[in-house]
Amino acid sequence: MPEELVRHTNFRWLILIAAVFGYISMQVTNLSIAPILPQIADDLGINPGTATNLMTAFLLPGTVALLFAGVLCDRYGILFVLCLGLFCTAFPSVVMPWLGKNYQMVFIARILAGLSPGFLLSAMGPIIALWFPPREKGLAGGLMGASVSVGSAIGVVAGPALFLVFGDWRLMVAWLSLIGWIGLVERRSGLPGSRRDRYRRADLFGIFRGQRSPQSRANCSQ
Repeated sequence: MPEELVRHTNFRWLILIAAVFGYISMQVTNLSIAPILPQIADDLGINPGTATNLMTAFLLPGTVALLFAGVLCDRYGILFVLCLGLFCTAFPSVVMPWLGKNYQMVFIARILAGLSPGFLLSAMGPIIALWFPPREKGLAGGLMGASVSVGSAIGVVAGPALFLVFGDWRLMVAWLSLIGWIGLVERRSGLPGSRRDRYRRADLFGIFRGQRSPQSRANCSQ
């Protein structure tokens, strides 16, 4: 693919940053509750064995979502799927102080959050392939891959630390959702605004809808 298609006034780097925040948030949401499962079990009035189902509730939906997230990515575009993933990882967490009153509601919230890996991981390959020229593909893939490990490390450290600060695991989960919300806000920033870049803005929204402008189709055919 010619570089003209991906040179959107550095917009590709904003997409990469949003994806990195998404992968970090995904793993933080997944693992932040793991070290404090006994405390969560006591708070919800369940046994620790049942509390471990909250981890499973996050893992299985992502596997299912991967089966159709790629189709959504092809149909509606990378940005659409990326936003879905960021929303799924952030929204269930930020409402946890209100929803997390009983085990059933927490379980449902974890299922919704568990959809995020399916959407976010399905976007990784297309982001590298469509938005970055060959000399930058390795860097983009490395940063996104590393962010998964960084998110895991942050989750198991920041989760218990914030739990000690707030004394409430629900508030801990809600505050950690800030990572995902930052990714969403960042994703919506930085669109080109000059008159010279208007056609590029139209093309970006065309990609969001799974379409391309005539200029992009011409580039692809070269």
